[in-house]
Amino acid sequence: MRRRIGRAARVLGYLVAALVLATSAAARKLPTEPPLLLRLEGYIAGVTPTPAADTRLVLQYQGTDYSFDVTKLVVLSGSRSPSQVLQDVAPYRINFILRGTSQSMSPLISASAGQKLFIFARYRTGTRDLLIDSILNDTPATPTP
Repeated sequence: MRRRIGRAARVLGYLVAALVLATSAAARKLPTEPPLLLRLEGYIAGVTPTPAADTRLVLQYQGTDYSFDVTKLVVLSGSRSPSQVLQDVAPYRINFILRGTSQSMSPLISASAGQKLFIFARYRTGTRDLLIDSILNDTPATPTP
């Protein structure tokens, strides 16, 4: 009789543990939305802030920090507003961690203070990873004689 009660208690314990695990896994919010497609426009920050900048972000790529004065943030696809995206990353010293190929990152790496950049990237809420599609610099075209 004791053996049956012990076995029943053990089985009941296993069932409760399985139920708790299943419930906690279901309760976690898994990313169901596709990543947002963003366009960030701004300047590599110098010592003084860019006058037209709304926000200064710190972008990190391979351990190097880049201060970036954002003049415009556009959500090209997705259901969040630009202000919500900025609120997501505002509490952190490093606002975005950039992920991309060295080729796609070369305009950022070679940029000097005051240079305007356009960053096209994907962002999934809940992370600070910015998956870089492309970075374009706004260098004036040299006139041909």
